[in-house]
Amino acid sequence: MININGNLILDGAMGTLVMQRCNIAPGYAPELLNIENPEVIMQIHKDYLAAGADVINTNTFGANRFKLNNFKEVISKAFDIATSCAKGKGIAFDIGPTGKLYGEGGMTFDECYNAFKEVILAGEDRGDFIYLETFTDLRELRIAVIAAKENSKLPIIASMSFSENMRTPFGSDVDSFVNTV
Repeated sequence: MININGNLILDGAMGTLVMQRCNIAPGYAPELLNIENPEVIMQIHKDYLAAGADVINTNTFGANRFKLNNFKEVISKAFDIATSCAKGKGIAFDIGPTGKLYGEGGMTFDECYNAFKEVILAGEDRGDFIYLETFTDLRELRIAVIAAKENSKLPIIASMSFSENMRTPFGSDVDSFVNTV
């Protein structure tokens, strides 16, 4: 387990590199490479570590029941790959938004919570921390944090995407993010 109380250099954009290095068809989930072509993911991890990353993210950003039927297998393989590459460096369990809208005709709290709970339990506390990454809906991020706290002992790091006006596409500002999370 790495010490996350200091400064850490996280790896970069896994999805972006996958898209740059592979000729992926639109709609293909990059997380499937964990099973179909793990060497690509291994090389990306190794490249980030060689560039000075202290932590590599599992290739699991979109691994959830709404995007992949075999998300549990995808998550397990992602940890196997990351573990084989880490060599004493940290591993972040990368979890992104579900891709479904919360509330107002979308998912209920329980549906959203259960989706994140399934993902978190599939990771079996294998990483050094959970990285809730690139959320745009503060309500969904809040539910992900609750699911992580209630179903894992791992520390949690969370991030959101903000536009130039310092608001998310759903209207949350930085202060709301900080106070909520």
